[in-house]
Amino acid sequence: MHAHEPLDSTPSPSPDLPPRASPPAPAARAPASAQATPAGGAWPPDPGAASSASAAATTDDGLERALVARLRLARARGVGPRTARLLLERAGSVEALFAAAPGDLLAAGVPEALALAVLDPRLEALARAEVARVRALGGAWLAQGLPGWPDALRALDDPPLALSCLGGLTCADARAVAIVGARRATPAGQEVARRLARELAHAGVTVVSGLARGVDAAAHEGALEAGGRTIAVLGTGLDRVYPPQHLRLAARVAARGALLSEEPPGTGPSRWSFPRRNRIVAGLSLGVVVVEAGPRSGALITADLALQQGREVFAVPGSVLEPLARGSNRLIRDGAHLVESADDVLDVLFGPRPREDAALEALLAEPSCERPAPPRLAGGASPRPGPSRQRSRDAAARVPGGPPPTPGEGEGHGGGGGDAQRVLAALEPTRGRLAEDLARSTGLDLGRLVPALARLELLGAAARAPDGWRAAAWAGGRDVRA
Repeated sequence: MHAHEPLDSTPSPSPDLPPRASPPAPAARAPASAQATPAGGAWPPDPGAASSASAAATTDDGLERALVARLRLARARGVGPRTARLLLERAGSVEALFAAAPGDLLAAGVPEALALAVLDPRLEALARAEVARVRALGGAWLAQGLPGWPDALRALDDPPLALSCLGGLTCADARAVAIVGARRATPAGQEVARRLARELAHAGVTVVSGLARGVDAAAHEGALEAGGRTIAVLGTGLDRVYPPQHLRLAARVAARGALLSEEPPGTGPSRWSFPRRNRIVAGLSLGVVVVEAGPRSGALITADLALQQGREVFAVPGSVLEPLARGSNRLIRDGAHLVESADDVLDVLFGPRPREDAALEALLAEPSCERPAPPRLAGGASPRPGPSRQRSRDAAARVPGGPPPTPGEGEGHGGGGGDAQRVLAALEPTRGRLAEDLARSTGLDLGRLVPALARLELLGAAARAPDGWRAAAWAGGRDVRA
C-alpha cells in the first residue's frame, strides 16, 4: 500500500451495513512497529503480484482460497463495499491485503481497529463455514475476479465482494431490465408489472427484481409465465426467503434464472439490507422500470442508483388521485422515460427495429451462451433522482465491460448498419461462428450483436448453420449499412 489519505474505519452510510459484531481482537499482539515490513521490504507487492495471485486461483483449491479471502474481507467488522474497494485499491489484490502485517496497513493510513479487524485470523474459519453452508443448500458462489462474475457489476462504485447463488447466470442476462415498485401495489399496478415482464421476456430480456410483495412478485411471475429468465436479488440470506410466502416463487425463479444474495446464510430481513441490495438490482440491469411508487418508496432509491450507474430509468404513469403514483409521476416529470408497454423500453434500449423473436430466442438459446459455471467449492428518506433529460441512445452499449460505441455508427443499436457491417465482415460463408466468438472478435456486446445478426438475417446476408452463423456467399464485401 502507498501512503494515501487515511481510511475511515467507520462504515460508509447505506448501502454498507452497520458494524457487525465480531470476535474481540486478540489479547496480545506485537507492537505495530515490530510487525511492519523491514526496511527495504516490498509491500505492497509489485504490479505482477496481483496477476500471479490471479493465476494461482485457477485450480479448484485456488478458487476456494480466493473466494474465502473475499468473504473474510466482506465479513470483517467495519468493512462495507466502499471500504473494501478502497482497501483493495491500495493493496492491489485481496491476496496482497491478507499477506500484509498490521504495521503495513497502519503505515498506509488504515486505522488500527480496522486493520486488526480485517486481519483477524478467526474470519478464515467463519468464511469457510459460510461457503460450506451455501453449498449444503445446493447453491454456488460468484466472486469478484473469479469465473462466473457478472460483467455488469464491474460498473458499481461499491460492488459486492461475493454473492451466493441458487440457479445460475448466463451471458443472455446481459440483456436485463429491472422492474420495481410498491409492495402494496394496486391490482392494476401488479397487472401492469406482470404484463411488462411477460412482454420483455418474450423479447429475450431477463427480468430482474427483488422478490418482494406487490410489483416485484408480479414481475417475476410475468417473466416465468412467458418462459423467460428472471433474477431475484434478496435482502436476506439464501436460506431466509422474505416474505416467507414467496418460498415457492423463489424456487421457480431459481429454476428459470437465479436467486442472488450478498448476505450471509441465516441473515433475516433488516432496514439496512433491502436498500443495500437495490444497487445490485440496478447494477445487473440496462434500465430500471418503476411501476407505482409513493413519494418515499424504496423503488425511487433503485431508480436513483440506476441513474448514478448510467442506466436508463423508466416509469409507468398513474392517476394524480393515486398516492402510489406520486413517485413514478415525479420520475417522468424529472426526465424518466414514460412506459405504456414493453416496446417503450425496448425502443430506448435497443432502438426501433423489426423484432424477429424466433431468431432472437434461438440465438440466446445457443449452448455457447452459457456463462462459465461458478465454482462449486468444497468446504429514511429516499434520494430523489435528478433530471435525466440527456437520454443516451447508446444504453445497450453500456453493458459494463463492453466497448464504447464506434464513432460514426449512428444512433441506436437496433441492428444499426454500422454494427451489422462489422458483424458481416467477421462472418465467412464456409465456416460458422458462435455468438460468443463473434462478440469477442467484433467488440460488440449481446445488446448490439443480437439485433445486428437479426438485420443480416432479414437481408439474407447471414444465416444460422449447425456450426454457428455464416455469411451468405453473395454478401462478401457488400455494404449493408443503408
